[in-house]
Amino acid sequence: MIATNVDSEKEFVTAMARDVPISPVGSTRGVVKQMLKITQQAEIAEIVRVSLSGHFTSEYVPEVEKALVQNGNKSKRCALDLTNVTFVDRPAMEFLRAAQLRKIKLENLPSWVKRWIQLEAGNGASSFKAR
Repeated sequence: MIATNVDSEKEFVTAMARDVPISPVGSTRGVVKQMLKITQQAEIAEIVRVSLSGHFTSEYVPEVEKALVQNGNKSKRCALDLTNVTFVDRPAMEFLRAAQLRKIKLENLPSWVKRWIQLEAGNGASSFKAR
């Protein structure tokens, strides 16, 4: 579609941008790839804290594991802070469950992730009753 009745070049570019489908970089077939930000915090010398932000999916599990192991040794405790996690897929949830069993502290777990881990572990009683 050609933009008409625009007063300036800037308005023309803006009008054209609304009508042109743009494929995001790093995507396939119009699917936007979600990112996960992994940040190591060294507030306390005895604890390796790794904060996650964004979508935690299976492709990031090895990177999170590496971040936990990289600066952590046997004398340090590890913690995962999930304050800003907005999505977790099944393999990532299974990693979190395994991490919890390995005594890695899961901090600021979203309630829906905590519930999912409990259900998968068989520790959560479902409020749904089959008839």
